[in-house]
Amino acid sequence: KWRSKMLSRHPNAGIDFKFNINGNLFNGPRAQHQCATTLDIEFADDAALMVPSRHMAQSAIAVFDSVASSFGLTVSVPKTKFMCCGPNALASDSQPLTIKGQSIE
Repeated sequence: KWRSKMLSRHPNAGIDFKFNINGNLFNGPRAQHQCATTLDIEFADDAALMVPSRHMAQSAIAVFDSVASSFGLTVSVPKTKFMCCGPNALASDSQPLTIKGQSIE
């Protein structure tokens, strides 16, 4: 449910993963590159939201919190962390995000 809400707001959200399926770690002459896009990785009661910009990160956390609330769940602000990385990351991208007015680290 959260993915469809997020994609309706930001159709290009998500991170592309490029990989080979021929078993070779290097780009050989027969490398068959594939690409998959993901918005999140979930394990037990943890989730990692992956988006390409700080603006989308703020939107993603708001949508995720809203959907979690609709199931009676809460996002723990003290346990929530934000990390901005990548070759196009700007210093301003590291500004804190908020959940219901509370800053997350």
